[in-house]
Amino acid sequence: MSITSILINKYKQKTILSLSTRIIVNRICMNLSSTKSQRIVFFLCLIDAVFWLIVQWIDVYQWEIAGAVYELLALFMLFLFVVLFIITVVQWVKQKAAFRSLSLLSLLVLFVTFIILWMRE
Repeated sequence: MSITSILINKYKQKTILSLSTRIIVNRICMNLSSTKSQRIVFFLCLIDAVFWLIVQWIDVYQWEIAGAVYELLALFMLFLFVVLFIITVVQWVKQKAAFRSLSLLSLLVLFVTFIILWMRE
């Protein structure tokens, strides 16, 4: 088997995995009513949640650079957390509190993140 055929097979596997991931995400999002702004807010909620959860589980001050990046981003991420919560509540109320909306999912992500941060030891 030549190197080019190995590389082509790896590319096909990566493309198939990427395609299957896109199909799964599209099916989840198709079942939820959402607009472009709601999708943007949802992904920002995920980024904010991932940031705070990583900070909880990893000692960022073990490495100087990670600690410096954390110090620079922490206040911004806290502000983003509060603003995203307000925006998400407003979007959800505009949708008349629909249970099949991306705004509700964003609220759940923020709520779970808040509970995890609040319950830490």
